[in-house]
Amino acid sequence: MTQNERSFYQTSAGRRWLGVAGVMAILLSGLVYMRVDARNQITNEAWEICQAQVKSKSEAKMVFGEYDVERNGKTYNFIGDLELTDRTGTVYPSRYQCIINPNGPPRDFKIAVDFSEMAYANALADADSDNGSAIDAELQSYGVTRKLLEDLNSNAASNGYSINRNVPMTERELVNFTFAMISICEDIRIGATSWDQEMSQDISGGAPRNGAARMHQFLETEFCPRIKFGK
Repeated sequence: MTQNERSFYQTSAGRRWLGVAGVMAILLSGLVYMRVDARNQITNEAWEICQAQVKSKSEAKMVFGEYDVERNGKTYNFIGDLELTDRTGTVYPSRYQCIINPNGPPRDFKIAVDFSEMAYANALADADSDNGSAIDAELQSYGVTRKLLEDLNSNAASNGYSINRNVPMTERELVNFTFAMISICEDIRIGATSWDQEMSQDISGGAPRNGAARMHQFLETEFCPRIKFGK
């Protein structure tokens, strides 16, 4: 700094100039932070939309894992890990992708969920006919007939209790689900729980309220009364 410059900053005009410059620097810094915060907010909104769209693909319980996000203009591309858990507790690893413009119309959403692991498990269940026959025999000891299994499968699919919305379960999934329902029947029979408690638990776990009411009416009036205990 030269002597003339030093003398200028020591004057009142120089101090005023420094004050204005300082204020401008603070304002510019604030604008930068505001832009960063706004961008983060839009990213969070896009992520929430992505989760909602993925969840709409299945009634299974979902746990979202790590994900990567790329931004291209106003469009966000999310790719991440996902766990699908059906009501019997079976967990299927999966992947998903969301391409979203949070300010665009719904038709701009592109959602893909990988159900290949679940499809592979279903194929194994269909091929494992010998083991299935043994399990069917155990179900028969509880008084479960093929007709009752089909009715249970139909009610589960139509009321949001299948892994995929409105899609009947495979034989392996249905057998596991049936044993879970028999366990509920037994718990209610001995007073360990109630239908209201079970339905509330299902709804809090993601089951649709109307579907849960219809499903529990079927279990209470048609399924559980046909189950034989004390074998």
